[in-house]
Amino acid sequence: MNVTSDPAYEDALRQYVSNNDVHHILTKYNVTLKELIDLCGGIQPGTTGLRVEILSSHEADIIHVKIFTDSYDLVRSIDFGYKTILNRHMHVYQQKKGIATNLLITQIKTAKKHLFRKLNAVASAPDEYEDVKWAGYYCWGRLGYVMVAADSSDFNLWMKSRNRKEKTLEELLATEEGREFWRINGYSWTGEFYLDDNGESLRILGAYLKSKEKSITF
Repeated sequence: MNVTSDPAYEDALRQYVSNNDVHHILTKYNVTLKELIDLCGGIQPGTTGLRVEILSSHEADIIHVKIFTDSYDLVRSIDFGYKTILNRHMHVYQQKKGIATNLLITQIKTAKKHLFRKLNAVASAPDEYEDVKWAGYYCWGRLGYVMVAADSSDFNLWMKSRNRKEKTLEELLATEEGREFWRINGYSWTGEFYLDDNGESLRILGAYLKSKEKSITF
């Protein structure tokens, strides 16, 4: 599926979409189907098995979106009033192929275009009671999410109890030894990604992309 923004593509896209936007939020905020999907992370190249569910909310400016593909599943709650996006769930079936990074980049670019302020997410660690080996606790810190204040405070206490000197997750993940320590010992946390150009989130993400020899303009 070639991703464009022309009317013909919008018409073609509708066959994959179940739209229950009873409050007509997309019309109110002048958002196309493609832009809504891009606010969730987009349709990545080579994607098959696409299915999109748009669910209304009892709160008139919030849309819930579920995207299912053969490569990844996404669940987002998009608040057009407060200009925030809650990334409730993301499961990428094939790790280490850059899919999660590309989903985030697409989401950031579109969110900034529509003047969103921040993204929120729970960065999940593996749970012995679940089959999915969640990697968010590790990768989201590298990609620019920062801990909310309460989790940051707990992190500092946790680090001191393990005789570590790093004061932030960014600092811990800056070295190979720190990354390995967190990979083995890390846990779930709640994160925020602020979308302002001069903020730490885009700075951290930019440094990560540069380390991978990728040049992205936001």
